[in-house]
Amino acid sequence: MKNKLSIGEMAAIHGIGMKTLRYYDEIGLFSPVSVHPETGYRYYAVEQFELLNMIKHLKSLGIPLKEIRNHVQQKSLENFIHLLKKEEQTTKKRIQELSSSLGRLNHRIKELEQTQDQHPLNVPHLLTIPQQYAVESPTSPRPGKQLEYALRALENSELPLGTVDLGRVALTLSVENFQKGHYQCYSSLLILLNEQATQNITTITLPGGLHLRMLFCSQNHEESPLYYQQLHDFMMEQDFIIHGPAIERVITNEWISHNPRDWRTEILIPIKGPAKNS
Repeated sequence: MKNKLSIGEMAAIHGIGMKTLRYYDEIGLFSPVSVHPETGYRYYAVEQFELLNMIKHLKSLGIPLKEIRNHVQQKSLENFIHLLKKEEQTTKKRIQELSSSLGRLNHRIKELEQTQDQHPLNVPHLLTIPQQYAVESPTSPRPGKQLEYALRALENSELPLGTVDLGRVALTLSVENFQKGHYQCYSSLLILLNEQATQNITTITLPGGLHLRMLFCSQNHEESPLYYQQLHDFMMEQDFIIHGPAIERVITNEWISHNPRDWRTEILIPIKGPAKNS
């Protein structure tokens, strides 16, 4: 047909599938200039090139086909500017989300690589850590089913998708329970954040500073009382004073590695000291 292109020719010229062109026609976004009444073949015109280029461009920006179709059907400069501004805001939000995801990835990679280093295992050692942020559930969960239910409830209540990850979930042990040797009477559940939350999420601040740390090979909290006792004995020997709740978390487990030697659990206790004699 003179001065007209078949659907195959149109698709080849623009690097787009014939199936896509048929779909665009079905939804009223981009239709052929004519359809053969007997064969049903679609034919396009050169004059439609600019329209298809605009559709491809807007689609590449992430604008939904429905909104592109609305503009095509109601063309106006005002509508076009509104369309772009709306996508600008959506893109800014995606950038923030991707930046947050990148931060979590970098933090997790660094943490896992450090577990491969020769950090002292099963030995109390001092560590200075920066201030951290967390979302807290005031429940007193016990490891196991109760902990998982509390975690799901906290995740579903206010946390963005993807915030909860192994290594970010922690339990706290109060100063009183630590001093009394009640090492599995946890006070609360925490979701540790890599940065201060920007959404409408209630967070707490975990003070930085000097901490006593124990890193040991375990994938759960069952063996923790043994290491809490070692930390307690070490603090008594060194005359250290606990001045905040202990934080306990599993960093790696069987879902990350089949090798038990790769499993890590960490206990951090904020301390002051050694105490000075008056």
